[in-house]
Amino acid sequence: MAARQRPTPSSFYSLHGLLIASDIECPELPAVAAGPADLVIGVCEVAPHLDSAAATGALFEASENEFLISINDVARFLIRRGTHIDVDIAPGADLSDVRAFLLGSVMSAALTQRGLLVVHASAVATPAGGAILFAGYSGRGKSTLAAAMTARGYPLVSDDLAPVAVGPGGTPVVAAGTGRIRLWPDALTALGDMGHDWARVRPSVPKVAAHLQAVDAGSRLPLSALFILRPYSDEGIRLESLAGTAKFTAIRQHVCHRLTFEQLGRRAQMFAGITSLAAAAPVTRVYRPRDQMQIGALADAVIAALP
Repeated sequence: MAARQRPTPSSFYSLHGLLIASDIECPELPAVAAGPADLVIGVCEVAPHLDSAAATGALFEASENEFLISINDVARFLIRRGTHIDVDIAPGADLSDVRAFLLGSVMSAALTQRGLLVVHASAVATPAGGAILFAGYSGRGKSTLAAAMTARGYPLVSDDLAPVAVGPGGTPVVAAGTGRIRLWPDALTALGDMGHDWARVRPSVPKVAAHLQAVDAGSRLPLSALFILRPYSDEGIRLESLAGTAKFTAIRQHVCHRLTFEQLGRRAQMFAGITSLAAAAPVTRVYRPRDQMQIGALADAVIAALP
């Protein structure tokens, strides 16, 4: 599938250990000096369909080396081999909407193309320098719990996406994000502003964002623990340690784009990555009340359960 790539991106950023060259200004990301880019983001025309898609969904088409995500009235994003993202911005689209998708589902597809296992999780760092992941479906409180942990001295590693690579000796390593976290208004009410300035993320969505205490950009932290956030419970806070195949299954459910990339012939890669995570750290299923005001108690319960 052909696309026109502009040759000289104007801005350079760091994200998840990658040097990114971009035609789109991304104030959410830390700016860095120009250099040989790992990933190039260009603004150009993108065709509405792939030439030969092996997997399709409501908003995407995918082949072995290309992944096309189409968001009506926002943009079409073509991710190629994990090294290029071509962005065809819809007329009148708000750039904050474009960046929200670009740095979310689009970036997770690019990272997966690069061989990383991307977990739908927020992450914080332990005092010993390990990474704690809070995985769960949208709306389960991943970011809220991570923010509560930062207030207790656990710096932010990543929000919403946690790219994991298998390091030397088979140790899963989490690549740090930006230090920026996004919260719904009710979560911010429960937490308080924590001394930070919060700003609206997108005009069409009431989420707000701020930069919290975080590890250095580019940090890579060994996985220490993984918590799976389950649906709300009327029974109060409850933590359940998982073992055996239950650990594997729980992690597998929260790997971004897993089904698509398995269809594209990466089942063995996905299996190996999930197995490494399950073997490296304890996995705990977390049940919590719907009441956001108990988020502090939940963070304390998590800290008490850490290895």
